[in-house]
Amino acid sequence: MRSFSQLEVHLGRHHRESTRKAFLIRSCAVCSYIERHLATSTFPVERSRLNIVCLTGTEQPKIRPYEHQKYILGVEIPYAMPAVSKLSLAELHKHYRQVISDGLEAASEYMPVPYEFCMTKLDDFCRKGYVNQWIVEDKTWTRLALRSTITARVNTERFSLQQTIWSKGVRVANQVVANCSPRQFLWYQYLGKAVVNSAGEIILRRGNSVISVFDPNRRVFSKTSCDV
Repeated sequence: MRSFSQLEVHLGRHHRESTRKAFLIRSCAVCSYIERHLATSTFPVERSRLNIVCLTGTEQPKIRPYEHQKYILGVEIPYAMPAVSKLSLAELHKHYRQVISDGLEAASEYMPVPYEFCMTKLDDFCRKGYVNQWIVEDKTWTRLALRSTITARVNTERFSLQQTIWSKGVRVANQVVANCSPRQFLWYQYLGKAVVNSAGEIILRRGNSVISVFDPNRRVFSKTSCDV
């Protein structure tokens, strides 16, 4: 049995490609916020991912279980979405709230979904200023009197990763070391871990990819992913 863990919202194909892309990208912050909290809980379901598609000209929600991707449940809901570019953040997320609510309710006809949990987290996200922010890592090297914290931030436009360095309890550097589109499959590659190499540098890496290099002696970042 899978656990409910992913949520995406889309506009139907009757909208222009640019409008559909803007709608999806600007929803990434709220969806990733909900997903981050779903990851700390367990909600057994038949399909772990829900794709909600907004359609005009239809009257009733439709359930679309994906045949070749058994972990995805698609639902089509009747929803007339106004131009995304003309909405304020508050207005935009009022629409996202309704879309997600309608989509979860439609999905509940097919399988149990954590409706109240998701809506509570969505409201939390709005109260916090429409930003998904969290501490990825907080690491201390006691012998070297060094500390590194990694903070991720996703808003409607961008993902950014900020690294802060302390030496002997004093903050000596604070810099954005990576940024990209708010799509999770793009920014997930930057959620690395910091280590100290033989030269005493703090290296933030994920797998074989180096995200940042900090030189404690010079107190500067000699490399960040923003430099690429």
